[in-house]
Amino acid sequence: MKILYLVLVVFISVYIAGCNNSDVVDPNSGINGTGTGNTVNFTMQGSGTSQSYDFQFTPGVDVKLNYLIASLPAQQFSDSVPNTNPSTVFSSGQSYSWYPYTGVQTGQQWSFTFNGTTVSSNQSFTSTVSFTIP
Repeated sequence: MKILYLVLVVFISVYIAGCNNSDVVDPNSGINGTGTGNTVNFTMQGSGTSQSYDFQFTPGVDVKLNYLIASLPAQQFSDSVPNTNPSTVFSSGQSYSWYPYTGVQTGQQWSFTFNGTTVSSNQSFTSTVSFTIP
């Protein structure tokens, strides 16, 4: 029950806390991580400290997400969170917050896998993004 509550809070927070970010950041600057899937590109950013590090994702097109997996392969950590409201639209160019993690350190190589459908064509996709903590 606690996990279900956490998942619900995360997706409601992501939906409400999304903010329009029109800044252009060079993905090779060490701040962003970019990745591609069969139809959708996502950009990742992050900020914080080892006590509370927040990840943000920005879809390249409007999408509906089924789930997101955050993983840190070097430490055999994986966090798979299903979307409790898969009809929610995550808009292109809009940044959405992923809940904070503790113990995040500079140089760690994270991987984020997004699964869902595009809004325009209802095409299924799975996209993976690599992100190195600056």
